[in-house]
Amino acid sequence: MNEVTVRRLNEAGISEFLKINWGKCSQDEGNPPDILLDPKFSEEVIFSNGNTREIDTEATFSNGIEMVEVLRLSIGDRLQPGDTKDVGLWAWLSLAFYDQIRAKDKDGNWKSCAAARMIPSGRTVSYYRHSMSARYFMHSVHGNNSLWILQGPINRWSDLYEQISSTSWIISSTSIIEAVQKLYYDPSLPNGIKKGAAGKMEGSARRLVAVLNQFWETYDLRSMSSDQILDLLPSEFVNLKPLNQEEV
Repeated sequence: MNEVTVRRLNEAGISEFLKINWGKCSQDEGNPPDILLDPKFSEEVIFSNGNTREIDTEATFSNGIEMVEVLRLSIGDRLQPGDTKDVGLWAWLSLAFYDQIRAKDKDGNWKSCAAARMIPSGRTVSYYRHSMSARYFMHSVHGNNSLWILQGPINRWSDLYEQISSTSWIISSTSIIEAVQKLYYDPSLPNGIKKGAAGKMEGSARRLVAVLNQFWETYDLRSMSSDQILDLLPSEFVNLKPLNQEEV
């Protein structure tokens, strides 16, 4: 265990972090800089309640569920809006757990990784693609209806995550996210994701977003229940719907 005070990277720290090779590369090229506790590159975070908080930088997690639990034990169940969108905070947390978040190939070299997975850009779309903050946000807002993005490995970002998390009005809707969970989540599967969720095929998450965008012009989706939304979906989604919509 190695409890340290939670910090945020400053502008110089983020710039230093960005210098690593984000493409497929050797361990040395992709290793992050040793600046985690360096006051030239980071500072302690004073949270909205006026206090600092501690985190165990040696904590391990194999999936999003375990990662969220580590964060909950440190920064709590719900952050205030200013804390949630603190780019430096999430960049620092990614740096602290970099080895677990960035995937490696069978030879131990780093796989390609979009910088936005580690360092939020501050822009609305890419912010919700951050490997840690997106999962934390989804759990904070949607609880057990966020298992579709939590059960899988923390160092993978599936097409389902990409399609759903990149649309802000979708991820902020309780009923729509519940419908997503009912369509694509199966707790009996290793990663929790049903076959057909990815890609451009009928019934995929990409198709769901396209269909919901069309419905948005006609229906008040936010006022509808998840089952009402599922009932609206065309026949291409029928094989993904639960036999009993109340069971999920």
